[in-house]
Amino acid sequence: MEKNAAQYRPSKIYLIEIKKSIDKNSKNIRKIFSHFENFFKNILNQFSTIIIKPNILPTERINNGLPVSSPLLCEILAKYLKELGFQNIILAEGSTNNSKGEPDSIKAMKNNGFMLDEELWTPLDFNKDEVGSWFEIYSPGDPLGSENPFDIELGISKTATMYPIISVAKFKSHDVLGLTLSVKNLMGCLSKARRKSTGEIIDEGAVVKAYMHGFGPKNPSMLSRKDNLTTSKTALAININRMAKTIFPIFSVIDAAPAMEGNGPLRGSINNLKLVLCSIDSVALDALSCALINLKLDACPYIQNLGRLKLGTTNLEDIQVNDIKLFNKIRNKATFKFHDLFKHSRFTNEEIKLLMTHTEGI
Repeated sequence: MEKNAAQYRPSKIYLIEIKKSIDKNSKNIRKIFSHFENFFKNILNQFSTIIIKPNILPTERINNGLPVSSPLLCEILAKYLKELGFQNIILAEGSTNNSKGEPDSIKAMKNNGFMLDEELWTPLDFNKDEVGSWFEIYSPGDPLGSENPFDIELGISKTATMYPIISVAKFKSHDVLGLTLSVKNLMGCLSKARRKSTGEIIDEGAVVKAYMHGFGPKNPSMLSRKDNLTTSKTALAININRMAKTIFPIFSVIDAAPAMEGNGPLRGSINNLKLVLCSIDSVALDALSCALINLKLDACPYIQNLGRLKLGTTNLEDIQVNDIKLFNKIRNKATFKFHDLFKHSRFTNEEIKLLMTHTEGI
């Protein structure tokens, strides 16, 4: 379900400080969700089913669950939506990591503390879903050496295209993009890859996410350092933007209680920013998250370009925060360690031009 968040300007972001733990702040978290009650009721007039999409990258529980969106935060949101009248809530993810075999999103939910309560929600593995819509991706490292760098299309889960989707993202460091936040979180909705020229399905399941990096089924760990820091990085930024024009969250929540810094997205370390943030405008939410740790947007052009595409606002002056004193308090104290590679992955002017060119008119 696509939505142009720019229509909601000035964008409003609600945040809450998590002083001890999310379970000790459940009532206050519900309160910030309640500020969007009229918005959710308008959605309810059109849909009785809604999707919650957390970030559950690993099938196993690793690093004390730090890489994963808080299960309790998702439960609080689901219960609030149930009380509003949503009849069916789908908890969906497309996990990509498993040291013991094929990634399994349902096992990932169980292993990482998500209560599989059928009365609360219906679990779904996006990796195994049929395709609802396709979009072209930029593949400069196409394994077949196609002269057309847009000959590969990725399929978005049919379920993800049928119902409104809420992104519940983990605030995490990323090796070449700096941060992974609410819009990038929807990469988990991808289920198949095909050749545009022939219609042939070339891959399906968890490996499909690797195609977003521009080198077919090769994930960044299989690439040279140079390719990862340049060509693949640029392809990923382009393809996140192209994906966002096809599927976009109607609402996003960011779990920064705690956040992950360092060499994420799996083995990073705790940085407890002690915040949960949410908004209808996912682009504004991602932009404000960068500002929270004093990361300038020109260092995150994949987010900056989402604003240029009018999917939301990246201008901080157009963003209203419910508690600006709290935001400034955290911002003034915040220190954040990025991935070791991030300092080497600064976008060049040529790469930014490529990003703009290959996301124009889609």
